[in-house]
Amino acid sequence: MSSANLFMEILDRSNASDVLFAHATPATMYRIGRTCWMARRAVQDYSRRAFNINKHLRRFFNDPIGFRSLQAQTGTLMTGVFAHGFLDRTLWDETRLDLYVYPQHAVDVGRWVMENGGKGYQFKPMVDQHCDFDVAVAAWLKWPDPWDWESGDDWDVQMRGMQNFLKFLADEEGSGLTVRMMVAEHAPLITLIAYHWHSTAFMNVITFYAAYSLHPFTTFEEKERNNIRSAALLTIDLEIGYDLIDTPNALKQRLTKPFVFGDRWVDDESSWVLPLGTRGVSWPKLSEKTPPLSFDPFSVNAWDLVPSSSGMPQIGHWEIAREIFKFRYCSTASFYMYMKDTIDTLGELERTERSNHRDWS
Repeated sequence: MSSANLFMEILDRSNASDVLFAHATPATMYRIGRTCWMARRAVQDYSRRAFNINKHLRRFFNDPIGFRSLQAQTGTLMTGVFAHGFLDRTLWDETRLDLYVYPQHAVDVGRWVMENGGKGYQFKPMVDQHCDFDVAVAAWLKWPDPWDWESGDDWDVQMRGMQNFLKFLADEEGSGLTVRMMVAEHAPLITLIAYHWHSTAFMNVITFYAAYSLHPFTTFEEKERNNIRSAALLTIDLEIGYDLIDTPNALKQRLTKPFVFGDRWVDDESSWVLPLGTRGVSWPKLSEKTPPLSFDPFSVNAWDLVPSSSGMPQIGHWEIAREIFKFRYCSTASFYMYMKDTIDTLGELERTERSNHRDWS
């Protein structure tokens, strides 16, 4: 049998092609998919199964569609090891799910986890945190000082940029399932890029609509990352097997450019956007009287990636937070200044409209 026929035989058998694709990088799968129609069909079939977000979420929630609808309405983001593992197709920790939520939606998300998650989740208070969820969720959590992060289960949590931190444990015997809810003080993406993401390898987010990787080539193709936060957290990267780009010389010596300096958008050409399929998911609505949005609000977030004095990448951002918007947004400085007057004018017009119509919603 010729090598070409053998390759076609492998592609025609999903149990064989799955092994092949499981060891292939995303770019390799893309190249294979462009060779012929059979290869394209095999890659598409594998991708539908490997990137089935409902299947992965079902480990944490009995109703993944219901949770994703909740995500859409509340702007809740999934990130951390779950988002990284989903995109890398190698879940490093299958027992923990990290959620970033807006303060005004913390009650709704927390109650949904406990009442609709289906795993018997119970709120587990932290040290000095009220044992009643309804009381704890309304408070501004003061992190214990000093915090013995090395011995705690939540050693990787950074309280900067957060109003609250709430943890839920499943009562299923032996499952060890944990849902951690970070209540963001700012737009969730600002909390992530300014305080929480420790390296570029973990700059990945899953919304109700898509999975986003902000540095996909460096992360999933070359298995490299740049440190942007505390070195203590890099143990995760080392265990997974990432190399560190830690000096300007190391950055210059690379044949490919891992970082594109300038304005970045969540869904620009440097990102990887993987649509997840939204059958059954309720899209976000600005109000009960308006039609659902036709796009993912998270996709309009942006930030600046500029070289620091040492030549290494440095992230800059502005926050757009106005009452006319359902969500807060992370923005580049240039876009913020360009839109500021327009946003202020629209805000004034809406305040006038609301004062003239008491039932405005």
